[in-house]
Amino acid sequence: MNKYLFIILAFLFTQISVSQISTSNSTFTVEELIDGVLFEGGCTPINNILSSTGVGPDRNGIAYFESNGTTFPIENGIILSTGNALRANGPNDLADSSDNILSGNDLDLEMIMAAAGSPLNSVDATWISFDFTPVGNFISFDYLFASEEYNGFFECSFADAFAFILTDNVTGDIVNLATLPGSSTPVQVITVRNPPPAACSPMNPSFFGQYNLDANVFGSPNLGSSAAASPIQFNGQTDVLTASSAVVPNRSYNIKLVIADARDSEYDSAVFIEGGSFDISVDLGGSRVISRGNPLCAGEVYTLDATLPTLPGTTLTYSWRRSDSIIVGNSGTVIPGATGPLLDVTENGFYAVDITFSTGCVASTVVNLEFVELPSASPPDAISCDPNGPGSFDLTIIENFMLAGLNATEYNVSFYESEIDAQNQTNVIPTVSNYQGLSNPQTLYVRVQDNTFDCVVIYPFQLIVDDVFAAPVQDVVACDNDTDGITAITLADFDSQVAPGYTPGTVTVSYYATQNDANTDTNPLGTTYTNTTSPETIFARVVATNDTGCFDTTSINISVFAEPNIAQNPSDLTLCDENNTGDGIETFDLTSVENQIIGSQDFTDVSISYHLSQEDANTGTAPISNPTAYQNAPGRSQSIYVRLENIITGCFNSSAVFDLNVEEIPLVNNPMVYDLCDDNVLDGNTIFDLNSRVNEITGGATNVTTYFYSSQADATARTNEINGLFTNTSNPQTIFVIIENNNTGCTNSTTLELEVRDAPIANTAPALTVCDENNTGDFLEVFDLTINEATILNGQTGINVTYHSSQQDADSDVNPINNTTSFENNTTPQTLYVRLENSTGCFDTTTFDLVVNEIAVPQLFDLYYLCLNNDGSVLTVADSPPTLDTGVDSTSLDFTWELDGVIINGETNANLTATQVGMYTITVTDPATGCSNSQTTEVRQLGPPDRFGAEVVTKYFEERHRIEAFAEGPADQYIFRLDDGPWQFNGDFNNVTPGPHIIVIQDAEGCAMVEIPLNVIGYPLFFTPNNDGFHDTWNIIGVNNDPSTIIYIFDRFGKLLKQINPSGAGWDGTYNGQPLPSSDYWFKVEYIENNVPKSFGGHFALKR
Repeated sequence: MNKYLFIILAFLFTQISVSQISTSNSTFTVEELIDGVLFEGGCTPINNILSSTGVGPDRNGIAYFESNGTTFPIENGIILSTGNALRANGPNDLADSSDNILSGNDLDLEMIMAAAGSPLNSVDATWISFDFTPVGNFISFDYLFASEEYNGFFECSFADAFAFILTDNVTGDIVNLATLPGSSTPVQVITVRNPPPAACSPMNPSFFGQYNLDANVFGSPNLGSSAAASPIQFNGQTDVLTASSAVVPNRSYNIKLVIADARDSEYDSAVFIEGGSFDISVDLGGSRVISRGNPLCAGEVYTLDATLPTLPGTTLTYSWRRSDSIIVGNSGTVIPGATGPLLDVTENGFYAVDITFSTGCVASTVVNLEFVELPSASPPDAISCDPNGPGSFDLTIIENFMLAGLNATEYNVSFYESEIDAQNQTNVIPTVSNYQGLSNPQTLYVRVQDNTFDCVVIYPFQLIVDDVFAAPVQDVVACDNDTDGITAITLADFDSQVAPGYTPGTVTVSYYATQNDANTDTNPLGTTYTNTTSPETIFARVVATNDTGCFDTTSINISVFAEPNIAQNPSDLTLCDENNTGDGIETFDLTSVENQIIGSQDFTDVSISYHLSQEDANTGTAPISNPTAYQNAPGRSQSIYVRLENIITGCFNSSAVFDLNVEEIPLVNNPMVYDLCDDNVLDGNTIFDLNSRVNEITGGATNVTTYFYSSQADATARTNEINGLFTNTSNPQTIFVIIENNNTGCTNSTTLELEVRDAPIANTAPALTVCDENNTGDFLEVFDLTINEATILNGQTGINVTYHSSQQDADSDVNPINNTTSFENNTTPQTLYVRLENSTGCFDTTTFDLVVNEIAVPQLFDLYYLCLNNDGSVLTVADSPPTLDTGVDSTSLDFTWELDGVIINGETNANLTATQVGMYTITVTDPATGCSNSQTTEVRQLGPPDRFGAEVVTKYFEERHRIEAFAEGPADQYIFRLDDGPWQFNGDFNNVTPGPHIIVIQDAEGCAMVEIPLNVIGYPLFFTPNNDGFHDTWNIIGVNNDPSTIIYIFDRFGKLLKQINPSGAGWDGTYNGQPLPSSDYWFKVEYIENNVPKSFGGHFALKR
């Protein structure tokens, strides 16, 4: 999006309510007007932007404008004015908008206008100039000129001036682009006008837009459009014009856009330059169209050249588009393959080239090309039927042919006897309706010229004198396929005989029933004629197609004879591919079908031939020379075409066809030896399933049947067939096999060898049983599988023994167990499968189980505690004496208890009450399996502490108190508790509140505890004597049992209010029975600590 779009939109939205154009000289700077409004893209480097106009309020002749949806033909852009540009807004309600902006003259404008023959002294000049470097070779932009001098009479003699001065910064060449199209005449009110006839004559009125003076209020002539509705404050305006020029790519240029009043500041003028219209592209030579008088000629190849020079490091990419309608933006169809700077054009259309620079910039140009239509087809040859000389020719026939489809009034047609004359338009043939030829044949030249644009095409054509001749035709024999003597005849088949040697299209041939019809060209016969008798005569007429009317006639005699009849279409001949099997070639007797073809007919005068194609049979060519011993062509099927021909009339019948088929004999694969292991009776005989080898022999074919025989004689005679299962009678034994195709009956043969191999015997083995000793409870143990091997082999040698986890694996001899001497089961019982295989590959299998018996697992704790008093007697408390419970179901199990390695007699239960400390061992045995398990646990002594104590280690009345306790005794760990608080593993208690407390000490297992009472001395910081039962009195805490302690209470001024005893009820906050107010109160306490008299003072709060 353009970087100024947002500002433009904002400016637009503030103006949409008005009906005239809007102008602003604050929306954009001059730099933004050029690089952003005039130039919307970023492909052209722009610099050195300069400007000049009036200075001060209402003297700025440069502004941005928008049409605001009015009829003004330019939507937005830059306005340069000789007055205040902001006064350009309509309506046109002033006869003379004249501002003196005091900007002075402009010498460049005066020089350009003087060179153009329109000198002036300029004032109020306004201009913008800038340098730019084009990437293309052509520039253009659109503009509109408006002036107050368009008032119906000033345009006849007065003219402000403006110019677009383009300067080549390299050569210094200067040109004004603000000129009339195709001329150097500058655009001014005096050069572009259309005034009332009484004022002066029009000048270039096609470029004049309109007056804005209709119904004006200031007395000017009422001309053109409404003054009140005019979008601009100017009396008249031109059409939108285009300034353009060729430029040299990558060269620096300067352009100066300048306008000024002539002589004085009266009657301002302005030029409106369209935003975004400054286009730098490539010069393709402009449009070539009929309306401009410069079209191209049909048949001409016009080359569009978009070649541009490039700077080092810059590359160009070309793309061309075409459309039948005007190309706007990216419309049109991309021309495939057109990727270079040149394009050859031969047809009408709009053509656009898009040149993409490696910098990303794109230059595009569109041209419209029109070709003047000319005849595109060569004329036909002219033919004369005059047999006595070169002939006379009506060349107007050729003229009419050349102008067919064209407007004859727009072209001139002439004829010449040489091509040079046709090119130079000399020695034109004067008489074209009856030209007398000079030779036969003779070449003439026709010249067709467009009368408007002088486009010319020249074609040669031949004058040919050829007397039309209808040749005599020999009698025609027609053949009848139904013996009635009547048949349909295609008359066009006789054209080449009636008119031999003529070029197709130069003559026409038609047929008639009588000579008179042929002479008069009446009642022509159709394309197919059916005779009425035999023989019969018809007549032919040959006419030249050159409209000369020449013709000739001849007659044709037609005789109809019957075709030989085919009694029956022969059957196909089929042989099996037995000779040189696989080549698909066999020898056939083709004549074996003749009895079917002839039937009971007399074929004395009829010959029979055999052919390889229908065409050969139809024409009687290339008959098969050896029909009784014909070898078919390679391939399984071949068609034979039969021709029956009457040797007298030549009539024939070629409708009989039959096929030669060479059927493949069944595919046979020589089977491998069919060997089986001997069955349980080791006699060398076993049962073979012969059908199991059918797929191997036939390759899986589904359209064949396989037969088995025990001897070659049976196979040859096809007797004593073996059906499926067969017990061999010798070892080895040969079986003879015949394979027959079910559809064709073709057969093939092979043999199948049977062989019985020796087999081992796998004997039954017992289960392997162990106790679940390793990782008890998972029932997984390690087995040596080879323990059963001797039992399974039972003396057999040369046998390979493998162990498997499934019958399928054992049968398939896959996934053998590798760790046979250290195999761990995965379930119990688990069946293993044993495979015995001998050197012949025969095998047998057996099984045995792996069994892991359960052992009982005692569930004792690792440690138990026995509580004993200090005298060694058992202390009965919770969990003491402990019960050693194995948690094992005692049914069918034996239990043995030991204490420190000595069996405890009489203890045979699953649990035991321990009354002594020591190491206890329980052994549990299953008498059914012999599996046993043991567990050892320890019973330790516990009891009350032997030494213990607790004391308050802080002084009286400290803010934070601490108690320290200790205990020693038989327990490894004692635990401590303050009052009813939580147990802890050490005896230190911090932040203890004042008052009485109890320290409790106990072993960690809870055998016994001791209690130590303590007092913590302190006082409360406040009390609330409101009789709610909480903090209603104040007293010292923790010295209740010391009668020597005295407490004195004072107000804050030192007045004694109360003396109390710590064992009493405390102070209730009154003095002489009257409640005291909320305040701080002081106290003094006299007490004895560690037999030393002491005193302590402090203060507390009374809160009401």
